[in-house]
Amino acid sequence: MASDLTPLDRVRRLAPVLRRARSTFEVDLTGSSMHPTMPDGSRIFVQCDPNPEPAPGDIVALLASNHVVAHRVVYRGRRGRAAEYLITCGDAARFVDAPQPVQNVLGIVTKVLREGKWVIPPERPLPIDRRGLHALYFRMLCTVLEHDDVGVARVLAGIAESMRNRYRVARIRLSLS
Repeated sequence: MASDLTPLDRVRRLAPVLRRARSTFEVDLTGSSMHPTMPDGSRIFVQCDPNPEPAPGDIVALLASNHVVAHRVVYRGRRGRAAEYLITCGDAARFVDAPQPVQNVLGIVTKVLREGKWVIPPERPLPIDRRGLHALYFRMLCTVLEHDDVGVARVLAGIAESMRNRYRVARIRLSLS
């Protein structure tokens, strides 16, 4: 029965329709991982596409394991199976997220509501520390992904997830009726 579905299940079912129709939608975010680009409670405008081609620097809304996330693309695979995956990271996050299939992308975040006006999200340097443990982890993750081992890349991402303290994902507050 449709009324027994969670909001996330409803989005999963609607995702192909939204993409095919090149729909747009507005949603509110919770979490601080995209601060200051999109502070907690920000309203965003998402443009869906049946064949999303997100590039590094784009902010995407995507279906992650048990929630919808709005994060910036920091890496897109280049060849083989890796080309079907991307790596995202919140602007305020210290570690990147697990590789996600491009097919999980709902759309590109094209606008953010600021002080009552829709504005294009500001471009920011990719939120990757180029030194130390974070940089080593990021390079390892990209290398493993490019060698067509998505499983190992996900294990690496899981290890990083367990190391995070006080990390919060910019989750989309789902309120579909």
